[in-house]
Amino acid sequence: MLLFFFSSLGMQAQYYNKEVAASVRIERNSEFLKFYALAENKTPVELPLEYEFLIFKTQDDGTIQKDSDKQRFVLKPYEKKVLQTLVLGNAVTNKTVLALLIFDKDGKPLGKDRIVLENGSLSEIDIQLPKMDLFRSNDQAKPQDGFVIEGLVIQKTITKAGRDFFKYFYSLYFNKSIKSPKDIIIEEVPGKSRTTLIIVKINNQIVWKFFSQPQRKFLEEQAQITISRVGKLLQVLEQQKDQKIQY
Repeated sequence: MLLFFFSSLGMQAQYYNKEVAASVRIERNSEFLKFYALAENKTPVELPLEYEFLIFKTQDDGTIQKDSDKQRFVLKPYEKKVLQTLVLGNAVTNKTVLALLIFDKDGKPLGKDRIVLENGSLSEIDIQLPKMDLFRSNDQAKPQDGFVIEGLVIQKTITKAGRDFFKYFYSLYFNKSIKSPKDIIIEEVPGKSRTTLIIVKINNQIVWKFFSQPQRKFLEEQAQITISRVGKLLQVLEQQKDQKIQY
């Protein structure tokens, strides 16, 4: 029954992880393995969702023990969220399957991912499951040297309002764990009268621009708008990259 369950999911894989992506990530040290169940909203709208995190452990007598946790949650536009964590010892001697399923409010499955551990000393798991960045897609392979070059958030502001906007934007960027393959440039230039124009660009493409005001509420609102537009553009760039790979 377990095999049928997962083979059915595999046959329909092309319908999963499009609007909402599920992923299971692993972090390890010499003492334990820590697993993260993650969800990512790839749409510009807030989504009420439900997840189920399942653990299947094969016992010594061949029987399968199932544990699961199911909860409702909400994802904001382009938000990435850790739903649950699990810590196991670094020696997994029996086959263990961890699966994450995400459903919409009507019970339609939207995202799924799983990790399989078996014959599990830590060294054997290292070969099967290389360490991953928590919010990096499964299909983003790391270079042979183990280093990943990511874009920077570059500040080119000239006023306090510009610097404050950068601070609010970067706080959102960091807290949402966004990773851009291209530099994000926040540039401020003289505008009309005594105001300045703040321009946000990715790879020389303008994401958002506005005339600055010193009020904190206004700058925080602009930071929210900008981070949403940045997330949307990064999704478009990733989809374009995937299309190029396919062709």
